[in-house]
Amino acid sequence: MPAASRRLRQQRGITQEQLAEAAEIELRTMQSIEGGRQSVSLGTLVRLANALDVSPKVLLRGAELTEIKRGRPRKRPAGT
Repeated sequence: MPAASRRLRQQRGITQEQLAEAAEIELRTMQSIEGGRQSVSLGTLVRLANALDVSPKVLLRGAELTEIKRGRPRKRPAGT
């Protein structure tokens, strides 16, 4: 999501501040999203998509999901 929003924003020639204002989110939130330091709620995703005039799925395209490790963690030997 961070790369998609940044790419679309730059293609449209708008600043983070302009996009944040159009999406009605804080500039710091926009900076954190594009920097990959903050997750995006569904509501924020929709507001960003509307501000960029794209479908929300466009912002999610190419997003990688981390692998989920299933099962219980292994026990460590005593004394470590």
